[in-house]
Amino acid sequence: MASQSMGGSRLRSNNCVANDHLQLYGRSNTYEDDLAYVRYRARLANETKWIEDYLARDITQAEWRRVKDIASVQALKIARVSGGVKAQAALAGFRDHIWSIQFDFNHYKDFDGVYFEIWKRVAKRKMNFREALLEVYREDMFPVRKISIKYELDNMFPSQEEVTDINEYRFDYQKRGGEDTDCRSFGAMLIQAA
Repeated sequence: MASQSMGGSRLRSNNCVANDHLQLYGRSNTYEDDLAYVRYRARLANETKWIEDYLARDITQAEWRRVKDIASVQALKIARVSGGVKAQAALAGFRDHIWSIQFDFNHYKDFDGVYFEIWKRVAKRKMNFREALLEVYREDMFPVRKISIKYELDNMFPSQEEVTDINEYRFDYQKRGGEDTDCRSFGAMLIQAA
């Protein structure tokens, strides 16, 4: 116990966040405490789905802080009615929940639909990937992902037609007496990629 106390004061003197962790989790929770926290997190996830709507909007940071403030008050109310969840644990869980919502939105939201729409066009309509992606982009089926799709279109390897154009340019360049080393390796790379 003395070493734990000494470690705690050492951490406190270094003004380290780990001290809060020791205070919060240093005591053991009962099964009922853990169960209440799990129920709190489940209820929090169900009752704060409205936050996701704000992520899709183009709101200012001040507006986003207001949304988080409203949601944090809601989280504390949920913790109070869940019973057995301390305010500090509820707020820590809320911060984790907000981070998780933002991460999922930024990395996963609507990508399954984008991939499915591309697959339908490639598999059923025999389009190439670029044409399928361009059609999904033009139809604006997934506004949240429009920037990502545009970036992919602007930065992907050229289509087979563009590779043919590059090869024609290379042969024309050779006819004019130019060297072909860079063009040949670049063209071969593009053909392998297609």
